[in-house]
Amino acid sequence: MLVYTSNGNALELIEPSIKQGGEGAIYRIKNYPNRVAKVYSDSNDARKRESKLAAQVSVYGNVNSATGGVTAWPMGMLYNNKREFIGFGMPCITARQELDDLYAYPPKNFNLDLKDKITCLVNLCESVKRIHDIGQCIGDMNPNNMKIDEKSLRVYLVDCDSYNFNHGNQSFRCLVCAPGYVAPEIIKVCKGYTYEDCPSTTFTENTDNFSLAIHIFRMLFNGAHPYSRRQAASNNITNSNLSSVNSMPVPNCDRSVEKGESLYFQKITGYDIPIWSPDITSIPEYLRSLFERAFIKGYLNPNARPKPEEWIAALKMYANDLSYCGQDYYWKGNKDSCPYCEARKRFLGYIPTQKAQQQITASMVPVTTYNYVSPMKAPAYSPSYTTYNHVQTPVDRAGRTKAITSLVLGLLALNGLPYGVGVLVGGAGLICNLLARKTNYRGKALSAGLVVSILGIIYGVFLGAITIYSLIQYQN
Repeated sequence: MLVYTSNGNALELIEPSIKQGGEGAIYRIKNYPNRVAKVYSDSNDARKRESKLAAQVSVYGNVNSATGGVTAWPMGMLYNNKREFIGFGMPCITARQELDDLYAYPPKNFNLDLKDKITCLVNLCESVKRIHDIGQCIGDMNPNNMKIDEKSLRVYLVDCDSYNFNHGNQSFRCLVCAPGYVAPEIIKVCKGYTYEDCPSTTFTENTDNFSLAIHIFRMLFNGAHPYSRRQAASNNITNSNLSSVNSMPVPNCDRSVEKGESLYFQKITGYDIPIWSPDITSIPEYLRSLFERAFIKGYLNPNARPKPEEWIAALKMYANDLSYCGQDYYWKGNKDSCPYCEARKRFLGYIPTQKAQQQITASMVPVTTYNYVSPMKAPAYSPSYTTYNHVQTPVDRAGRTKAITSLVLGLLALNGLPYGVGVLVGGAGLICNLLARKTNYRGKALSAGLVVSILGIIYGVFLGAITIYSLIQYQN
């Protein structure tokens, strides 16, 4: 497919598309591996977006510099052969893991310990702060639009053409928002309206701060939404009574947001928090107070919600206040037991029925019914992305030992052991390397051990072949 830039230069889009969505499709661009193109499916939709995209493209350089390259910001307009606007070019974000992959419960394959999740949250707050610093707001804080780099844990923001964007005297509204992340003031003013035709203000930095607090909460509470709840049971949950408990109706999450009812901070007769979620007391007071400002005080006064830099300072403090239980990290204030281990036991203590699983899904991914598409002072904020700095746990030390053993065995195999012994030694090194990987150890010795073990096996095979050839020649 050929498209054209503003200067009339032709670009070839590589088909098929790498992603297809409701608005359009994403394509790779031939000879431009670091760029991709978004082409809108509907020509009328494209025309409506043209002026907004032109304004966003005009500030690409400033935005890219100010945000440190963490956004897939529109960087160039694209047209068809009739000079009709059809889409735009943008940076290619290679990170593929999404934010909700981290707080999904039960955990998915991309599973990190709590300290690494906090690193990810700090980087998320930094990315949001940089958007706010240039006078813009995101609007749709959909976790699917927040991509995580598996190595650095840096957070990249995509789908930037939907942002609530201000440019000079022009203001372009965000027209979509994922259910469960809509601030209560927006839910109220948008009843009977779409985000586009609502007569009142919709998305602001304060609404971004509400959504950000939800992401942080879900990451720290096994994916549970701060406004989710389940029907209370009169007795302890067991295999025998769980089915009847979970067959009861699940309250709509957005209704709770609209009313400002969070079970983690208020008692609501007949309801409990999800069984896989730790209690609010499992985190220190300085974090609890920030959540209370976001969800309780911020209900009446959106300006009271914590800003990203406040979360950054508090989360960094929290990371230093954690202990290791042998399975994961937890706040040192929980001296009796790890709240995450307790939640895991509660969750694994039964076999979910189909209806129980539906309640789990409903509580973790809220569904909207509306018709619209601290007492302790935290340390000072220092603006910088938090790099991945995994703390060594007993599991990590075991992985490190296996990785180093793999490296040593590989080097021995490369030393030229006779009679094919090098193959066995190199093979043992390869096995140690695979065992190290199962512990999720990420050190440099892991890659080095893999390489030298494989080379040791190859060298051992070579020496063995020479030995066999020499014996044959000797017998002849």
